[in-house]
Amino acid sequence: MDLKDVGFGALVGAAGWELLKHLFSGAMKRHADAKESSRKLLRDDIEKLVALVCEVIEQTSVYYAASFESEVARQSSRLIRGKCKVIGAKLESLNATLNGQGVVAVNSTLWFRFKAATTQHLDVSRPGTWSDDDPRISEIYEAANFFHIELNRLRHDTV
Repeated sequence: MDLKDVGFGALVGAAGWELLKHLFSGAMKRHADAKESSRKLLRDDIEKLVALVCEVIEQTSVYYAASFESEVARQSSRLIRGKCKVIGAKLESLNATLNGQGVVAVNSTLWFRFKAATTQHLDVSRPGTWSDDDPRISEIYEAANFFHIELNRLRHDTV
């Protein structure tokens, strides 16, 4: 064996090692960045769902505090129904993503309970406004609370 051959082999080996090291670290960084961006997107989607739920609760209280025949009640009714459809679509998409990642998805019964509580009495003729201690309003807040708890559980599970 010649000394030149050993030096050339060591040089090629060291260069190959450095190349493999950079390729491996680049691949690991890309993988970690992809996981982090996926977690961030899931977290943003969950926070948008929570914001939509809060908007529905707000519109529900506006609806039941307004006179049945007023334009405010009609507009609030449309907004509640529309936002409920958006929440349902976002939740379905979120659950599909979570199932693909192997994470426990949002319990759909909590969503159906919230939707039923908020939309059950929409556009049903009523003589006046609902009082603050009406049990139907408590049912809406209770359903929203359980749905929020589930979304918060999911948000903390995806961190």
